[in-house]
Formats: sequence, C-alpha cells, structure tokens
Amino acid sequence: KIKAKKKRVSVKNKLRRMSEYESIPRPSSLRRSVSGLRKSDKFDKTASLISDALAGIVQPQPKEGPFATCCFHVHLWIHVVIKAIIVPGFLVLSFFERPFWCSIENAKECECIWNPMEPDVCTIPTFDIKYLGEKPRLYIEITLLGIVIVHQLLLRIAMGGKNYFAAHGCTEGLAIFLLSASLILLQTDQKYHYLDFYTLLGNRIALWLPLFRLFVFVAYSDDVRSQIFLVIRIIPHYLRVGALLALLTIFYAWFGVVVFPTIDQQSDYLKKNQTYDTLSEGDMYFPNLREGMWSLLVLVSTANFPDVALPAYAINRWSMLFFISYLLIGCFFMMNLLLATVYNVYVEEGKKAQEQANKNADINLRKAFTLLSDDHDYINTTSIRGVFAELNQHQEVLYIDDERSEELLAALDKTIESKIDYDAFKKLCLMIQLEPSIKNFDAEDTNRLADILNSDAFEYFIDFLILLNAAVVAAQTRDEIMGYHNRSAEEAEGPIWECIETVLAVFYFIEMCLKIYAFGLKRYFHFCRNQFDAFVSIASVITTFVVYWPNAYNDPSFVRYVLMLRLIRLVRILEAITDFRILGESFLNLLPAAAKLLKFLFCVTYLFAVLGMAIFGGNLSDKPSQRTLLKDTDFYTSGYLPLNFNDMWSSYVTLFCILVVNNWQVLTQGFVAIAGVNARLFFIAFYSVGTLICVNLAVAFIIDTFTVEQEKTKEKASKRTAMRHASSIRRRNPNAAVQNDEEAIALNRA
Repeated sequence: KIKAKKKRVSVKNKLRRMSEYESIPRPSSLRRSVSGLRKSDKFDKTASLISDALAGIVQPQPKEGPFATCCFHVHLWIHVVIKAIIVPGFLVLSFFERPFWCSIENAKECECIWNPMEPDVCTIPTFDIKYLGEKPRLYIEITLLGIVIVHQLLLRIAMGGKNYFAAHGCTEGLAIFLLSASLILLQTDQKYHYLDFYTLLGNRIALWLPLFRLFVFVAYSDDVRSQIFLVIRIIPHYLRVGALLALLTIFYAWFGVVVFPTIDQQSDYLKKNQTYDTLSEGDMYFPNLREGMWSLLVLVSTANFPDVALPAYAINRWSMLFFISYLLIGCFFMMNLLLATVYNVYVEEGKKAQEQANKNADINLRKAFTLLSDDHDYINTTSIRGVFAELNQHQEVLYIDDERSEELLAALDKTIESKIDYDAFKKLCLMIQLEPSIKNFDAEDTNRLADILNSDAFEYFIDFLILLNAAVVAAQTRDEIMGYHNRSAEEAEGPIWECIETVLAVFYFIEMCLKIYAFGLKRYFHFCRNQFDAFVSIASVITTFVVYWPNAYNDPSFVRYVLMLRLIRLVRILEAITDFRILGESFLNLLPAAAKLLKFLFCVTYLFAVLGMAIFGGNLSDKPSQRTLLKDTDFYTSGYLPLNFNDMWSSYVTLFCILVVNNWQVLTQGFVAIAGVNARLFFIAFYSVGTLICVNLAVAFIIDTFTVEQEKTKEKASKRTAMRHASSIRRRNPNAAVQNDEEAIALNRA
C-alpha cells in the first residue's frame, strides 16, 4: 500500500510538472516548437521503432521511465562519436605502438632507421616512424576503453539486462571484456615479470592484443558483420569451384612433373640441346608435385607468365600448349566461374536481406503506428512533428529541419491534412531516408552579379584560364617531362612564370570571393565542385604568400609540388562533358555504399597483418646470417627487403602487393627462405580470402549497383538542366506566364 501511494504521488507530480512545462512558450524552430508538446515515452519509442525500421532490424526497445530515457538519449548522442572515432581509434593505435618483437629484446633495433646503403648499421627494415611509448599507449587505450565502457553502461541502464543481451550488447560486452582483461593481465606481467607464467602469458597477450581490438571494432560495426555473414554464405559455393580448380592444378602438376624432367632425368640428347640458363623446366618449376602445384597456382594468377613457360618453350615450341591449355581452363574459365558464383550468391543474399529488411520495417512501423495512434486508425500531424523532433536524436537518420518536415508532409495525399492513416504513415517514414529534393538555387539568383557568374561565357572563360594554367605548369616542367634534369628548381620557376602563376592564384581567389558574395556561403559550398575550387584557391594563395613573404623557409620544389594542385582543376573541364560527368557522379555516389566492403577488406588485411607480424615479425632482416639465406633469391636481388611484417605499416604494404598479385611469388620467396616452405600457406590463405573473395565481392557490388546509380545520376542531371533552363527563361522574361519548371522549359523550346 505504501508503494502504491508513493507511485500515485509520483504520477501526480509528473503530471503537474508536465502541465507547467506545456504552459511555457517556446521559439518557432522545429526542435523547440515541438518540445512544447508533451515529450512522453510514446515519442521516444516511436522514434526508436522508425529508426530500426529504416535500418531493417528488429530489436528490443528501451525501458520506460525518465532516467532510462535520459540514459538512452545520452547513448544516442555519443554513439556516432564512438563508431566514428573511439572504436576505430583502437585499430589506429596498433599502427603506432611498438611491435611486440621490438619490445621484447630488440628495442633499439626497431627504432633505428634502416639504410640499404649501410645495412650493417641498422639491420631490421621498418616503416621508419616514431612509435608511441608504453605509457602514452596505455593511457590512450585506457581512455578509449573507458569511454566505450560508459557507452555500454548507458545502454545497459536504458535497455535493462534482458533486452541489453538480446540486442548486440552481448557481442559488444564480450569484446570489451576481453580487451579489458588482456590489458590488466599485460600490466600484471610488467609488474611481476619475475614469474615465468606471467611472463609467458604476457608475451602471448601482447601478441594477440591487436586481435581483441579488431573484435571490438567488428562488434560495433554492423557493416562488417553483415559482410562476414555474406562471406560465410559464399564459402560453400566458393569451395565447389575451388575444389575443381585444385583438382585441375593437381592433374596438370602431375603431368608437368612427368613431361618436364630435371637435368639428371633427361636423356643425353636433351642435355646436349639445353639452352636456357643450364636449368630445365623440371629443375626450375616442376622438380616435384608440390613445387609444380605452386608454380601452377601462381600461373593461374598470371603473375609468372610467360617466365614459367620459357625454359620448356626454348627447347620445344609445342610445350606452350601445356601452359596455354591450363590458362584457358584455369584462368579464363575457372576464375571467371568463381566470379560468377560470387556474384550470384551476392545477388541472392542481397534479395533475401532486402526481403527480411522489408518485413522488419513493416513490423516496426506497425508497432510505431499503433503506439502513436492510441489504437485509432489515424495519426495527426502534430504527433508526426513530435516524432520528427525525437528522430533528430538518432544520428543514423537524416536530420529533419522545418523545411524538410513540411516537404515530407506535403508529399502525402493533399486530401489528408491533419489525419494520416497507416499507408500514408509508412510512405512518410520510408521517405525520411531519401535525399532531399534538388533545390533550384538558380531561381533565387536575381542580382546582376549572379547572372554574370552563372553565365556560360564566364564558365568558358574560367575553363580557358585553367587550360592556360596547365600550359604554364607544362612550360615550367618541360625538362622533367622530356626527361632532362639539367635545370635547378629556381631556374625552372623563372620570373615570367612566377608572375603568371601569381596572377592566376589571385584571380581564382577573387572568383571564389565573388561567388560567395553573390550566392551566399551556404549555396556556394552546397556543390562539391565549389568546395574543391575553394580548397585549391586557398592553397594557391597560401603558397604564393609563402613565396613572397620574407621567411627562413626557401624550398622552391615544395612550392611547385603545391602548385601542381592546380592541374587537378582540369577535372572541371571534364565535367562539362555530360558522359564524363555522369560517370564521375555515379562513382562518387557508389562510395558510401561501398564503404562496408572497404571496411571489411580493411579488417581482413588487419587480421592477416597481425598474424603476419606474429609469424614473421623481426625475422626478415639484413643481418649477415639472414643475408646468407636471402642473397641468392629474387626477393633480395630485386630489393624487396622493405616488404616485410616487421610493423603494422609495412605489413599493410606487403599485403597490398599480394592483393594486386604482381610478383607475389617473388615476395613469397623471401619468407620461404627464412621460415621454410610452409610459409606459402599464409600467402595462399590471404590470396584466397583477399583476392578471390574480397576483390570478387567488390566486382559483384559494382556490377550490381553501378547501373542503377548511373540511371539515378542521369535523372538528377536532367532535372538540374531543366531547372537551369527554367531559371534562364524567368531571368530573360520575368513577365512570362510560367507556373513551374516544366512550363518554362516548354516555353524555352518554343
């Protein structure tokens, strides 16, 4: 009875505070005007359901109550910062901490800069960067970890225990626990290093600590997790084609071992006619079945062709049929069949994911409509505006201001003024994530200066100056272009060219200022082209200022490097060509959607970089003992020693070289000489995952998405052209009876 009485008193006090809050007048902006409404849990839950519907997921909602709601709002506010800065910060930390092999016994060697001209001074090549000390690294990681823990605690309070673990909190909580435990154990090892158990344990934790950071990143990234699930579904189909390719490789390797004997196995006639480096095809590429399979695996990637065939081809021209037939079946058929398989699975899984997302969206939207309508068949627009204000708390949803709110409501049926049924509500929610309609800025330009800057003649004049600027830079660098390097940087500049560059830099800056004055700052920076022009103009002015202002810094070559940025303005000329502009815009529109693939590829490379550092870290060096093992390999003679796994930066560069499969057999040769022939398994694994799966996924994504984006871009381009023509008609003939852009275009054509 006492609890019930306290609850009734609490409800009365809450109602009293709400009535007082509603009586306070508020400003006219959307967020504040809606705050005059009663901000009950109904709007919060509705906004969360709509946000989940747009994401295509179904998950538990926060608990009721002011404290839980407050915690949930704070969680949403810092969620974007967590995903964009804090969680990626764990991975970035791995690039600046000292490698584990360096902190164990070679602390001085890893900080020494390797010079190929003096290999005995510093024997271990690294990326030559300044690593973080142990204490700064620890402080940074503890700070990042503390922010993530607070973020999870807020979610735990807002959701409750059961709902928290039903959502992704279980995975995120496990990742944070593993990372925290590893840090505690690592610091315990540094304090009690005299214990053998702790020392051994600490070395293992320092080795695998980057993997726990990767686990935290994956737990927070929905895009990476979705790509992991997609790859898991692709693997069974991938293995079928891979098994056929493996059988083909085994058969051809077996055939090659028999057909191409070594010198010891050759007859006297073949030994007498041996003409290629005194080694036969069998000695170089097919000494046994294992080496023959390796040679053919490299051949199917075309990295060693035609080198692999030349020893046999020099003796017998018909031997080329062996390699051509393998390439036709393995490279042209099997590899493209693998791409087709990945593409089919990608499309099928994309359709299934879209269907599931639509079902989840319908479930969430029905819950939201029922919650917002109070069991009626309609919702009033006042409630919709209240939900819009709460949706602005969700950073994944496009921000809805006054203008966009009215635009969304105006897109509904005109007969519906204050009551919205479920179909209209669903349509309204699905329109939230659509890009805002293209605003006709040209219609707002009424002053004479804006007309001049918008005219085609002014654009042609700017294009002429860009071409003139390119000609000036070409004249300055003509010796470098032709391959002559007799003149110094000061002589290449010349007073005439310096004067022309200065005039052009000042003119570009004046053009930027005039456009900002005529169109306004917001309208000017609305277009990506103007953003790029502003960057180049400001950089050119700063460079000119550095040149002419008396100072101690005098490096003409640096000035010329910065001035070469102006050549990128030539892209603006390509924009005038419709086909190039559509291709460029389609490519830029693909980048946000391709971000999930890039994140996944980054994580795969990070995983193999950590494994490579664990296996090969500190082993590949220019020490006399290892130089003896490497001196007869193409790896050492070709100068591949900087490609190693001695730190994270070098590991990424090495894995990228394997990703493009150019001379990756030479790269592998150095690690085989140091670690044995089993080192090939590591590179084969990365080639299979990175190149054959990730790259094929990227190709499938481009094939599936680029055509759709290109059509959208063409439609947007035609609409912008229509708006520009309509605005031109209105400016030339203000008295023309033009009600809309379509009528203006028709009048212009007439």
